[in-house]
Amino acid sequence: MQNKRDDFDTIIINSFKNITVSDEYNKKLMQKLHKKQLPDSKRNNLIPSYALIAAGLLSIFLSITSLQVHITNFESRFFDKAVITEINQHSIINFIKQLGE
Repeated sequence: MQNKRDDFDTIIINSFKNITVSDEYNKKLMQKLHKKQLPDSKRNNLIPSYALIAAGLLSIFLSITSLQVHITNFESRFFDKAVITEINQHSIINFIKQLGE
């Protein structure tokens, strides 16, 4: 840890002296934000709320039904097949390498 200021510290401190923010900065920023929004501001607020409601309903549906179990079983079978295929592929590659030697 340094005990006294060096050149970098003085550069950083002096860089803040010449900064002036105009009085209309917030107004200009808000205008830019409003230009980027869709014309119908109610619609902008409704899209995230519909997505949240749909996610909640989907999670309730998955917890009530046994669909989650079927998805997990399918995923485990798919993963097992992928691992077996990878092991077989590596054994074939190793066999070909041994033939080449």
